[in-house]
Amino acid sequence: MDQLSPDIEPEIQSPCVWVCIIDADTGYCCGCGRTGDEVAGWIDYSVSLRSQIMETLPERMKTIKFDPKFEARARRRAKRLAQSKTQSSNQSPASSEK
Repeated sequence: MDQLSPDIEPEIQSPCVWVCIIDADTGYCCGCGRTGDEVAGWIDYSVSLRSQIMETLPERMKTIKFDPKFEARARRRAKRLAQSKTQSSNQSPASSEK
């Protein structure tokens, strides 16, 4: 499999939604559908390999059985992380030095 390649993009597209919990039955991340190895190696994968994997993710996500408690927790976690990213990007360098 073509994993390391010179055609790596400067800004890497990722399916990550900041809900990084591996489903024990499938081995897929409950947030994005990638395997642990795919998550770990994502930055080094070629554009074509990442695209191939991303095409499989919708079908993989259908195989994950979500616990209602997990879904609520995952939504809260994703919301908190999105808010913290927004807050940190809105801070000017001067305001963070105070």
